[in-house]
Amino acid sequence: MSKNSNPLKRSTLQKTFLENLLKDSRQPLSASEILNISEDRGVPVGRVTVYRFLKSQLNQALLHKVQGPQGEVLYEWVGAGDKHQHHFFCRKCEGAFPLNGCGLKLAGFDLPKGFEVERHEIQLIGLCGECQAA
Repeated sequence: MSKNSNPLKRSTLQKTFLENLLKDSRQPLSASEILNISEDRGVPVGRVTVYRFLKSQLNQALLHKVQGPQGEVLYEWVGAGDKHQHHFFCRKCEGAFPLNGCGLKLAGFDLPKGFEVERHEIQLIGLCGECQAA
C-alpha cells in the first residue's frame, strides 16, 4: 500500500503543509501563489483543497484576507488571538511587507449613528528600500 493511498492521511499532510506554508511566509500569498509553491516543492495539493483550507482557516479567524494593490485577494496567517496587520506594497517588485503597529485612530472618525467598526485595513504603496537603491 503506497503512502498516498489513504485519502485522510494525504488530506492531513496537505493541511499541515498549507498551514506551515502560510505561517512561515513573510508576506501574504494569493491562492495561485500557494498552488505554485506547493507544486514547486513537490507537494500535490489541488485547487479545491487550497480553497477549502483557506475558507476553513478564515472561518476560524486564523487567516486574514488582504486586498493587494492590484485588487487581488491575498491570505495571511494570523493565528489565534493575533491582531491585524497593515502592509506596504512595493509597486516595482510587487513585494508585500507587513508593518508593525497601527496608525489609525478610530476616535478621529465621525461614524454615523449605529455604525460599529469591526476591522479596517490600511495599505501603503511605494518603493521598498531594495527597489529604491536599484
